[in-house]
Amino acid sequence: MIFYHSHSLLCYYLDTHSGWWSKLKVSEYDKMSYGDMLPNVVKNQFIFLVSGIGAFLFTNGRGWDGSKPWSEVPWNVALFDMVSMYLVYEAIFYTNHRILHITKLKVPFVKKPINLYALFHKEHHSTYASVGVSGLYMGSLDCVLTQTLPQVVAPALFDFHPFTLWLFALIGSLNAVHTHSGYNFWGMSPPHGHELHHSRYKVNYGTGVLDRLLNTKLYEHDVVREGYGLGGRLVKDLKSK
Repeated sequence: MIFYHSHSLLCYYLDTHSGWWSKLKVSEYDKMSYGDMLPNVVKNQFIFLVSGIGAFLFTNGRGWDGSKPWSEVPWNVALFDMVSMYLVYEAIFYTNHRILHITKLKVPFVKKPINLYALFHKEHHSTYASVGVSGLYMGSLDCVLTQTLPQVVAPALFDFHPFTLWLFALIGSLNAVHTHSGYNFWGMSPPHGHELHHSRYKVNYGTGVLDRLLNTKLYEHDVVREGYGLGGRLVKDLKSK
C-alpha cells in the first residue's frame, strides 16, 4: 500500500508539473483527478487487506511460512515460485477480467441477458488509464475478482516463501500504477496496450501471455490513432477500404 501510494503520488506530481517527462505522457484523457479517485482506491485496498487476512486464516498461513530465511531458498526453487505465481495470477486475472466484460450473459429462466460489464466493471472503465492511482479505481466485487484472488490463490496452492509474495506484490503494484499513468518511460512496460483496453474494451485483458494465445492482443502498430483515449482505427480495416 505504501509503495502504491508513493508511486501514485509521484505520478500526480509529474501530472501537475511540466518537465522532460511531459513529452513521455501518451494519454491525458481522464476527467477525474487523483483526489477524485483516492477514496475509492483506499476502500479497495482495505478490501484487499481483509481478503488477504481471510486467506491467511483459511489456509492456515500457507504462503506465509517465513521459518526459512530467503537466503537459504535455492535459486531454482525461487525461480519456480515466481514463474508459478505469475502463471496462476495471469490465468485468474485474464479469466475474471474477460468475464467482467461480458455484456449479454444468458442465464436459464432469466428473460433478459445480464450485463456483467455494466454491473461490476464499468466503474473502472470510467477512467482512461492516464492517472496512475486509477489502477485500483473500481467496484468492490471487481477488486476481489481481478486484484485479490489472483494474488492469494497461488501462495495457498504452492506454499511459497513470503518473500515471493511480497516481491510479486511489489512488481504488480508498480505495473498497475505505471500502466494506468499514461507515461511511456524507458525500461517500463509501455502503457499503450492497457490504454487501448480502456478505449476499445475487448482487447488486452491480461498482462500479455494469454492475450497472445487467445488472440485478444492488440498492438500499438495495429492502430492508427485519432487521439489517445479514443482507441483509433485498426490498420487492417483501413487497408480493406
